[in-house]
Amino acid sequence: MNIESLRYFYDVVEFKSISKVAKNSHISQPALSHQLFKLEREFNGKLLERSNKGVEITQKGEVVYEYAKKILELYDLLYEEVNNEGVNKNKLEITNTSIYSNSIFLAIAGQFGSIFNNYNVNMNMEFINGEGLLINKKSDIIIGNEKLEDKNIKSEYIGSDKLVLISRKNMTKEELKESKIGLLDDKFTKEVEKKLKDEKVEVGLKSNSLSTILAFLESDNTYALVPYSDVRERVLKGELIVQNFYEYEIDYNLYISYRKDIDDKLRAKIRLLKEKLFKILK
Repeated sequence: MNIESLRYFYDVVEFKSISKVAKNSHISQPALSHQLFKLEREFNGKLLERSNKGVEITQKGEVVYEYAKKILELYDLLYEEVNNEGVNKNKLEITNTSIYSNSIFLAIAGQFGSIFNNYNVNMNMEFINGEGLLINKKSDIIIGNEKLEDKNIKSEYIGSDKLVLISRKNMTKEELKESKIGLLDDKFTKEVEKKLKDEKVEVGLKSNSLSTILAFLESDNTYALVPYSDVRERVLKGELIVQNFYEYEIDYNLYISYRKDIDDKLRAKIRLLKEKLFKILK
């Protein structure tokens, strides 16, 4: 069984898209489809159902997918151990550069030690453009919401999130206009802020701290525009309510970025990190 084909299959299931995986892996869609067909022949049956809407995993595919997760993780760990035996640990800088990737950064931070087990990991949060950090070797891995375009940097899509309007109780559009809103102090919210001012909605607080924004919601007649991933658990518990005024929602993508000249050992570790980030953002 070819590890590369298995990895392509795993990524397609995670993204539910052949085209996205082909783009991220820098191969053509026909070449990727050929790899998937080879895997299906090996297992004597369909693993994926293809349609214009994307791909869906079959029952047989579910079985292969569960084993693929374990096989790929073990393979990456094996590769790392064999290639790092007797080598001193290197320092590794991982930086979160956006308020909007904060929740996934914190969710994955506890696993950095096991993923990068042959490195001394240093975690940073710097809400600036990560391009300079990578080019000047101030950081090795960037997690953020900007795709970096420098020719020496590789930025890979890891998922999407959105800003949603939340409050502690349901509100009508008129009630919203009579309340105060809390906004993250970032360029993403500038356009929304202008729209709110045009509608004579009062901005009661601007902060780059999510905890400050959430504390603001404890006051009466308040609501806030925040990343859904940061409040999902509280929404599911009924502690906060998403107000479905879609004109205020903002969709955005998240990326992991690193220099193209890294060695194969670190590249294998970043693949493992990406797989874990996919799960968080599913």
